[in-house]
Amino acid sequence: MQSVREVGKGLGAAVGLVLLVLAALLLVHCLWPAQLLPAALGATALVEAGLLWAAWCFGTRSFGAWRAMGLRLPSNPLAYSALPALVLFASLLATLLYTQAVTLVGLDGLRPTTPTQLLQLEGPLLWVGGFIIVGLGPLAEEIFFRGFLLRGLAPRLGGAGAAIVSSLIFAIAHLTPGVLAPIFILGLLLSWLYLKTRSIVPGLIAHSAQNALALLALTWSVNPL
Repeated sequence: MQSVREVGKGLGAAVGLVLLVLAALLLVHCLWPAQLLPAALGATALVEAGLLWAAWCFGTRSFGAWRAMGLRLPSNPLAYSALPALVLFASLLATLLYTQAVTLVGLDGLRPTTPTQLLQLEGPLLWVGGFIIVGLGPLAEEIFFRGFLLRGLAPRLGGAGAAIVSSLIFAIAHLTPGVLAPIFILGLLLSWLYLKTRSIVPGLIAHSAQNALALLALTWSVNPL
């Protein structure tokens, strides 16, 4: 089992990569603003790949294979259907209640939003964007935040403490104030799912489904039938 030190190294490596990518995007914004959208797409893919690299370098390589991180099929059929559906429903309900609450008190700046720039993607870039949002992103984030971070912190902090810490980091990593609370709640739900099944697969199903619904909702809001 990886030590807390290894977890810290992996997290530090991921943070360092994000800072480098943000610096590169700032440079693109200043020098080639017309290329910012495809550059941001490539940067997102690079960050997600970096999470996988950090999990491998400081997690699986230290004590075992990817299976030890939760990349395995759970034996309970409910883990593929009822549990991911329950987490998805709870997350969507929490997001709805949160949105209503911040709207009611007049904090519109804290309302969850989905980047409308995604709708500017065309041709192959559109398919690449969809793959990153629904496929690569959830896979990399479930492996890193649940299989690596949560699993590595649990022996020291306990399941509940590790879930809170890893979910908070998961929320902050999205760099958007409006989704901080909803993603923190989603992180707690996905952490519960991982601790219950010891697999990232159920969480991957719920995470991918939520991202797909968000993308469909964004498309619908701009181009309703």
